[in-house]
Amino acid sequence: MKSDKGSFALPKPKKGVILAALCLAVGVLLLAFSGGGEKAAQKSTEDDSLRSYIAALEEETASLCSSVRGVGKCRVMITLAAGEEVVYRGGTKIGSTPPRVQSVTLVCDGGDSDRVRREMSSMLSSLFDIGENRVTVLKLK
Repeated sequence: MKSDKGSFALPKPKKGVILAALCLAVGVLLLAFSGGGEKAAQKSTEDDSLRSYIAALEEETASLCSSVRGVGKCRVMITLAAGEEVVYRGGTKIGSTPPRVQSVTLVCDGGDSDRVRREMSSMLSSLFDIGENRVTVLKLK
């Protein structure tokens, strides 16, 4: 189309085309932002579950360690290598494996004794199937 001044002008879009484009844009935005709350809630639940698992593991380990002669009062900190692994077969969840322990730190009254350090390193290493270099035993202040 040529205008009066000799330059080309774009044709005016029809009202229906503009409305359809606007609806499409709103629909795309709604799809992009929907479901985000569900994912955040699921992630929060997974984090809480992992924290509970670690706390229970640390408590049970501290109880076991303090029952060994010479250890006395103790505190335990456990670091995990990764989160829970879900096992699928043919697109169906068939089970899950708990997170692997990466390292253990034991702080106890008897931590200055070579015997206690040796026994605790050996016990925790075999308990969590980690190398003794991943176990630290220290004296409680």
